[in-house]
Amino acid sequence: MNDEQALVDEIVRRVLEQLPGVAAVLRSETPAPTLSATPATTHSETSSVTGIELLSPDPPRTEPVFSETNSTGRFLPAPTGWNAPALEVATSTVSVVTTPAPAPITPTVSVAVVPPGAVSSGAGLPASSPPAATPPATTAVADEVTILDRVITAEVLLRDLRGARRVVIAPKALLTPTANDVIRSRRLEVVRQSAQPRTAGVARRRWLVLLGQSMPAVSAAVAAWRASGGVVESALVGASAEAATRAISAVCRGEAEEVLVLSTQPEGIACLVNRNEAVRGVVLSDLPAISRLRESLRPNVWVVDAAPHGGFDLSSLLTQLDR
Repeated sequence: MNDEQALVDEIVRRVLEQLPGVAAVLRSETPAPTLSATPATTHSETSSVTGIELLSPDPPRTEPVFSETNSTGRFLPAPTGWNAPALEVATSTVSVVTTPAPAPITPTVSVAVVPPGAVSSGAGLPASSPPAATPPATTAVADEVTILDRVITAEVLLRDLRGARRVVIAPKALLTPTANDVIRSRRLEVVRQSAQPRTAGVARRRWLVLLGQSMPAVSAAVAAWRASGGVVESALVGASAEAATRAISAVCRGEAEEVLVLSTQPEGIACLVNRNEAVRGVVLSDLPAISRLRESLRPNVWVVDAAPHGGFDLSSLLTQLDR
């Protein structure tokens, strides 16, 4: 009995001597295994030595026994000279597969340079067109600009000025007050073209005569004017406001180049028509004032007091105005 006890003690001693090496192997070869807690149970180990069967109960434990999962067995050999089974120790095997990172992709751009004319339209590609002409970096500014508009406003002047310092306008062109402001602020030089003398075959001015009331003397003077080749139309108007509106409309729409208004309230009509920047109205009191007013103000609406004028005086007035 003492020999059997000594045999068991020797086996246990040998097993205990091997356990530190097994633990070291497990720690170096595998990461921490997945452990599952199981309640403490009594484990019996059967050893067979020379026909004698021994039962070795485990000592009681107060803590749970952990068993490894997904493991493979590893056997420890029995001590030399002993007829005992090898001890199977559970070990875990972990396989790690390393996938190399994909190589970086370097984009490649191919540029084909085709000279102009090398590709024909018959090959399925449009023929190359010549490059557009590149505008010069600077544009020469003319010192003089000619504006042929009959009514020159500030907008027209700024549109056509383009940096010029000298502006040439038509002999009968009308400069509005806003245009005169631009001329003064920019210190522009304004020159009117020379009026050519009227010869046979040259069209005469288009006139519109507005009458506040029907007067036989005026009708006869207009008829004589028309018979001498004058381009004139006449119309009856009512109050001063209506006469001013009709005169402004005729000038702005191009129905007449100049308008003659015969009214008993000439100053009021002249004031009303001058509210439009395209109209320059004056009150005419005598024949010598015609040339003076044409040179200084370039009026396109003439307002005359019809009361003192007889047929003869009015005919002379119309002749002087149409020169």
